[in-house]
Amino acid sequence: MHILILILNGFEALALVTGMLYFKRLQHAYLKYFVYLLGFIFLSELAGKFLKLIDARNLNTIWYGFFVLPIQFLVFYWLYSKRTSNKNIFIIPSLIYLCSLLLDLLLLQHKTYFFSYLTYTIGIFLLLIIIVYYFYKLLRSNDILYFKQDSFFWIGLGQLIFYLSTLPFYFFSNYIYQMNIDYYYNYYYFVVALNCIMYVCYTISFLWKKAN
Repeated sequence: MHILILILNGFEALALVTGMLYFKRLQHAYLKYFVYLLGFIFLSELAGKFLKLIDARNLNTIWYGFFVLPIQFLVFYWLYSKRTSNKNIFIIPSLIYLCSLLLDLLLLQHKTYFFSYLTYTIGIFLLLIIIVYYFYKLLRSNDILYFKQDSFFWIGLGQLIFYLSTLPFYFFSNYIYQMNIDYYYNYYYFVVALNCIMYVCYTISFLWKKAN
């Protein structure tokens, strides 16, 4: 498991370093915030490892569930709103997600829980709707002729593969962990592999623009 996580961290670092190398060549200014987000995610992973090292697992859960993940979702909503020139893509999903986050805090603040599945599931579901909308807009525009050069095509493709495949696992993660821990970890290997694929797509989103 530790080796797989290190491999994943390597793919995360690869995407971040590639984005930094091609930072000045990014076509759209808002794409630079995607590079900033990759840096934030990578540093957050390091912070999470430190919290695990000092055996602060509950704090680590709060760190990811109520800080790292919300920032990721909100930034991605904003990035897709900029790509599609539709402000509602950011405003409406953000309001729904933040309400679910508040509800999660109110309902679960008195419990020690393994994973905050409510906000994560809603966050993913909203992001998937946005990604499908982006691909729909892409198919109906002339940009489809140059989709390979569109960074968001690769970003969206990686996210679509990862989140569609892992949403059932994360939704039932608490139940699976309690009922069959071996099955949980076996599926988690698959999740890590899909995560690596997503970061490969992120890396390609920078490299392909350079190649063309």
